[in-house]
Amino acid sequence: MNKQENLKKKYGITDEELKRAIDQIKLGNIACSGAVLCAICELLANGDIKGNAQQSKIIFANVEHEQFYKEQLAKVRTNDCYHRALIYTIGITEDTRKHFNEIFNIKTDCINADCIHTGWVTGTDVRAIRLAYNLYTGFTPDNDDILKYSVSQIFEYGCIEYFLQAVSLRFE
Repeated sequence: MNKQENLKKKYGITDEELKRAIDQIKLGNIACSGAVLCAICELLANGDIKGNAQQSKIIFANVEHEQFYKEQLAKVRTNDCYHRALIYTIGITEDTRKHFNEIFNIKTDCINADCIHTGWVTGTDVRAIRLAYNLYTGFTPDNDDILKYSVSQIFEYGCIEYFLQAVSLRFE
């Protein structure tokens, strides 16, 4: 009898209860009986099953966003929370992905704050760029534009779920 069988017998739980609870671990949301939770804790502690506490699932806007994130992250000098947040945020919209090299220079590891004044930038793009820069450097301008970098301005329209994911990546 293997460990899982022993634990199911010990705690009086079924295969289905254990499977459902293990699936919930992958989703980061455990809702099960105390006996199932005890069995899962033992399995996790023994290394017999793996949760995702260290590897939380990143929410992407679409497949292109995820692909962009992985490709650009592989190119940066340092894979740290600053770069992950910057690249993730810039990758949210198609236009910012297309103009990535105008927004951030990977070779010099520098942002181009003036890019927000170019013709291709939409309202959503400018908010994403401002958030990306702020998460990367803590940057806010020293002039009247400082209010445009406030949370209420950046999060006022769409993409909130992805902007919050970017914040989460930065402060992981």
